[in-house]
Amino acid sequence: MALREVKTLKPKQLAKKSLFKATAVLKQQKPVPAQWVAGMVILLAGILYSGLQLVESADEMRFLYRSMDELQTNQNVLMANYSRLLLERSTLASMQTVEVVATTELQMFFPKDIVQVNN
Repeated sequence: MALREVKTLKPKQLAKKSLFKATAVLKQQKPVPAQWVAGMVILLAGILYSGLQLVESADEMRFLYRSMDELQTNQNVLMANYSRLLLERSTLASMQTVEVVATTELQMFFPKDIVQVNN
């Protein structure tokens, strides 16, 4: 429509002409091929599947992180126990402690006379 025609037409005539053009355009449109519809359905299914996989992997990640946190806490407790046991072992293995245990519990004593035997 030319600009001159638009200026000369009254609002009702302009609306009728626009409506006529719009319906003519709708009638001229071709039907959507079945391949396109099938492609869109497959694309939407893929997007849905991808979203579900994302949720599942995020849930698995949270579970694994929680398990790792529990295992690290357990490791810290075990390392603390191991350090205490090492300290206790080094304390018990000192010469003073060995001598006290030998004299009190085992009734051992250091000999007064040392005799060397040769073959």
